[in-house]
Amino acid sequence: PLADGAAPALGHWSGAVEQGAAAARTLLRGEAAPVFAEVPSFWSDVHGVRLRSVGLPALGDTVKVHERDREARRLEVSYHLDGRLVGALTVGRTSRLASYRRTLAEYGV
Repeated sequence: PLADGAAPALGHWSGAVEQGAAAARTLLRGEAAPVFAEVPSFWSDVHGVRLRSVGLPALGDTVKVHERDREARRLEVSYHLDGRLVGALTVGRTSRLASYRRTLAEYGV
């Protein structure tokens, strides 16, 4: 819904796995299959820290930095469009994404 019907290319294997499973459910159950509504996400290990993202941060018109600690190599950022959460990114703060993912799932992202 946040991408106005567009199919953004996310380029991470987890999205391909989720879409493959959804396609199989649709083939097996037809219209009775649940609607594909996974929250887009990706992760990567870069220079010894875990970088994780959920939602569609590129759509944001506002960026809020909640934590930035260069020495500890930690970062937590949320992205908003017209005041509504559209994505989040963390570096070295993996556990903090769960609440963002829940919020985005409630929005039907």
